[in-house]
Amino acid sequence: MSHCPTIVLTNPKVKSKTTVPAENMQRISTPVNSMNAAALERKIDSGEVTTLAKIPREVAQNFMNARVQQKINGKAMTRQELATKSGLVVADINEIENGTMTLTTANKIKIRKLQTYLKMPAFTL
Repeated sequence: MSHCPTIVLTNPKVKSKTTVPAENMQRISTPVNSMNAAALERKIDSGEVTTLAKIPREVAQNFMNARVQQKINGKAMTRQELATKSGLVVADINEIENGTMTLTTANKIKIRKLQTYLKMPAFTL
């Protein structure tokens, strides 16, 4: 008999127990990031890794001004009201108006959706 540990697998539907040597078990976990710290540093130093672009500050300011100009009962529209009317989340509107939203494809769609709702003129991202 070998000196390797054994793992006992049980199934509540089956009354018998199955004994499998640990060396026959397959590893299920996969590495989250196969890049080690040294490789990451080399990529950053060489310029291969870049950060995503964010919304320009002028565009973010234009969104805020357009929202404030929308009047509901004589008052400026709040972010919550804009979120419910446009179908976006308040956090997304906050990120757009603060200029912290990254310009990914999904976020560009959100920006264009908000632009259409606020009837803003076209701009480039």
